[in-house]
Amino acid sequence: MSRLPRDTRINKGNPAKQSSRTQTKRKTSIHDFSINNLTQVDKSQINSNNTQININNGGSKGSGLRILLEKSIPGASLDSSDRDPPPRCHPGTRTEYIKNLATWGRNADSHPERIAWLKGLAAVGKSAIAQTCAEDLGDKLAAAFFFSRPNHRDKHDRFFTSISHQLAVKYHSFGDIVDSDIIRNPTLVDKALSHQFRNLIINPIQQLKREGKGLPELVIVIDGLDECADVKAQENIVKIIAQSVREQSTPFLWIILSRPEPHLEGVFNTLEVKPITLLIELPVSREVDGDIAMFLTAKLRETAQKHPRLPSPWPSEQEVWEIVNLSDGLFACAEAASRFIDDDDSPGPEVQLRDVLHLAREHSTQKRRDNSSAGLDGFYTLVMERVPPKQLQTVLWILLVAPISYFGDANEIAGVLGLSESQFRSACRSLHSVLTVNNDIYPKLHFYHASFMDFLQNSTRSKRFWIRGDCAVTLLTDVLIPRYNKVQVNDRYIPGFSSAWEGHSSRTFYWSLSAAFFKLIALVDSGDQRLGALNGFDFRRASLNCGFSLDRRTIFQKSELIRRATLKNTLRSDQRGIWFKSLWRRVYVVGHGEKKALLVADIDGYLCIQPYSKRSNQKLLKQMREESPGAWYGL
Repeated sequence: MSRLPRDTRINKGNPAKQSSRTQTKRKTSIHDFSINNLTQVDKSQINSNNTQININNGGSKGSGLRILLEKSIPGASLDSSDRDPPPRCHPGTRTEYIKNLATWGRNADSHPERIAWLKGLAAVGKSAIAQTCAEDLGDKLAAAFFFSRPNHRDKHDRFFTSISHQLAVKYHSFGDIVDSDIIRNPTLVDKALSHQFRNLIINPIQQLKREGKGLPELVIVIDGLDECADVKAQENIVKIIAQSVREQSTPFLWIILSRPEPHLEGVFNTLEVKPITLLIELPVSREVDGDIAMFLTAKLRETAQKHPRLPSPWPSEQEVWEIVNLSDGLFACAEAASRFIDDDDSPGPEVQLRDVLHLAREHSTQKRRDNSSAGLDGFYTLVMERVPPKQLQTVLWILLVAPISYFGDANEIAGVLGLSESQFRSACRSLHSVLTVNNDIYPKLHFYHASFMDFLQNSTRSKRFWIRGDCAVTLLTDVLIPRYNKVQVNDRYIPGFSSAWEGHSSRTFYWSLSAAFFKLIALVDSGDQRLGALNGFDFRRASLNCGFSLDRRTIFQKSELIRRATLKNTLRSDQRGIWFKSLWRRVYVVGHGEKKALLVADIDGYLCIQPYSKRSNQKLLKQMREESPGAWYGL
């Protein structure tokens, strides 16, 4: 899904492929004429009436890299403030894995493998190993990318662009070539993955090699590949990397860390990938208990130093080991427990420790545990139980909207829900052990670990805190539909509802509301009778300012999801869609009567909301003008 600019007028001609760059003015000379506000030219030559006009697409030096940066995810890099503080292995822990990977990366001639795949289940500490290893490699590190699904660092089409930009910053000669190439052809950043890799990485490296300035052997670290939003793209990334290794088109060694998902197991076991891959398994094992105890002792000692009135020693060695037993070999559980105990907004570390120890003792008395994350699930349940009852519904809605919001900004999520900044921060205050909200201009809701969202999205694990059941239905019927019904329009064609927490334009909040609305429709159980409210909903309100698109999947998958979730023939077309001659493509009709709108599928598999007809939307606008005179002009 393309990331839209925060304040850019929507191009209705192709809403699924909006540029992620804020439009800027360019001036291009054509002999004695000039063109202002030229945002993009697809061809360097235009033929009109048998007259050829050459257009100079040139830009200033560095403008290509700025385009590349805007199509990247800076927050996924090794030293990004979005990840500060990043997960690291505590000194003296995980030393074998870190040493082996760093040694492997520094001594490429001593082994035939050019790809190292470290696989392990959730919460075993892969990201901490990735961060520590990348830092340990020093100048040998070329680039690093840390995927994170709950933190919106999961776009496959921004992966190779991010790697290229990091290389361009580190090696200026490489950057000069990439800069010139993008100035010459800005569409390079929007190509398919394989073309991005060739144009933005391979070709510049090969040009440097021809000039006698080739790059040295370097290491690229990729953490959390399984958290890339597009499953097919995960496989393609591995295949593209493996092909470059076989063809020796790049000088890189690749360290990839991920969960052992079946599709990744499959691609790493192919004949094209397996012979050039070093497999390292990170098991869930109680053999790491000593490392976890070392980590907990150090962290809780820091807590004790901030509270001099605590008894000494605090906690006792036995209490530390009770938390170790609760963790069951999962570093994520120990890390979250240490943050929970150290929470400044809590009744105090003694009370917090007491609650964790109570949970640990209950956990130890269980004769049978169904899975290795039982302790982690118990801790996450404890965190949710500490949310004040009056705020629980709001907290669950925040946690539901966060991963499906458009930009992932805290004030955007608050805008969708109609919360002020103080209401939003107050709701998140009891969740400090699992997430944080920074104080940037566009504050981010940062999740410490993906396992927390995994817990909330699994009804068996989270039980009454499951966010995809009743929580999702009430959000649709009690919040989003009423918010849509308040939408008005002003002279800039921006829906005129605003957020109590400023920071985005009302247009941005509208995009976010629309994206959350349709994604939730695809998530909820269509058997819930309360969803009958969708049958009377005016879907035209979702098409007033189209520009968002649903997550990239195949058209068939999307149509089935939406068809299953919209009740009583709200989706008025068969599973393959209906053919609209005026659009020359298959579309899906949502809604009834004059309240209909279209879900239009493009060739890339996106579905975007569009007006059913111009006449239909004109009627809606006329109605809105009568309801709120002066709220809009010139439409």
